[in-house]
Amino acid sequence: MTLGPVGHRISTKLEQTFAPASLEVIDESHQHAGHAGARADGESHFRVKILAEAFRGKSRVEQHRMINAALAEELRERVHALAIQAGPPAALVADELTFSVIPSTDPRLHRLLTAAQLPVHDLDAPMLSFIGIVTPNDELVACGGLEMRGDAALIRSIAVAADQRKSMLGTTVTFKLLAEARNRGAQAAYLLTATAQAFFSRLGFTAIDRSKVPAPIAATSQFTGQACASAQAMVSRLRT
Repeated sequence: MTLGPVGHRISTKLEQTFAPASLEVIDESHQHAGHAGARADGESHFRVKILAEAFRGKSRVEQHRMINAALAEELRERVHALAIQAGPPAALVADELTFSVIPSTDPRLHRLLTAAQLPVHDLDAPMLSFIGIVTPNDELVACGGLEMRGDAALIRSIAVAADQRKSMLGTTVTFKLLAEARNRGAQAAYLLTATAQAFFSRLGFTAIDRSKVPAPIAATSQFTGQACASAQAMVSRLRT
């Protein structure tokens, strides 16, 4: 959904206040039509996904208070509900780590996915691309894949090096992939997970029955492979 004037004001204020490494403002008002606090003209319910250095060392409560303070006027006058997913951007802001496009044949990618017990046999699938987070020593410490299928996107192969799993790199990669999917016109992003449903739920994904997954996504190797036969399907709605 394209942001209206209130959504743009929220985005501008957060940009000016926190200079985020990653920011996504989503108008979810249509999901609450007819509910308490919903406005006939919309722009009453928003979700904010933000990674900023200002949140480093802050508790979740402190992060939410900082965002609520920055948007005090909007919350007081217009916005009924604001869902917040916030955190520090790992070490990306300090340029200790950088994003990089990773070829599907890169041995570092294969090693990281194998260590995470994720499939590597289908990395050359059509329309599949990978991004990674790389150290100054060229070590790949996190990765993720995006497979575009028309107006639907498949998020897959999210993996983080064992010694980096408390650094929010998985969150950083997922937000990056979701932003790229939106930029490329995706209406929704889908994934399969056998062990990380709680993690992806915190990032705004919801569990769905596989029968609800669009056919182009259901036809991908992730959904047809036996290794993922018992995994849970999840979706993040990007537009309406």
